[in-house]
Amino acid sequence: MSSVMRSNFSKKFILLLIAALTLFACGQQEQLPNHKLVDNSSLQPKDGRRIEIHCSNPDLTRDEALLLIEKYRKQAGSEGQIGIHKLNKEGVYRPWAVLNVGEGVKFQDYFFQ
Repeated sequence: MSSVMRSNFSKKFILLLIAALTLFACGQQEQLPNHKLVDNSSLQPKDGRRIEIHCSNPDLTRDEALLLIEKYRKQAGSEGQIGIHKLNKEGVYRPWAVLNVGEGVKFQDYFFQ
């Protein structure tokens, strides 16, 4: 095999490898749970937004709630708040996971016992 053919083969192989790794990485992204953004309002004079998200799945996990919070964290701003509300036993949306930026995420399990 000539050096030109080896060089072309190497380039094609590398491009194919990059494409395969990219597709693999895209497939590994965690799926967000079904949700609905119900409030995205300003918290003026603070530099932030109040974001309220409803999830109809009463079995929403903490990891899923954290994925949603991460998705909207930048949008909430430096002094924002994100609330993940899910259905309780009575079928009413209640705040479950709440992030006040700078304070961390708090889970309010008492609404769901």
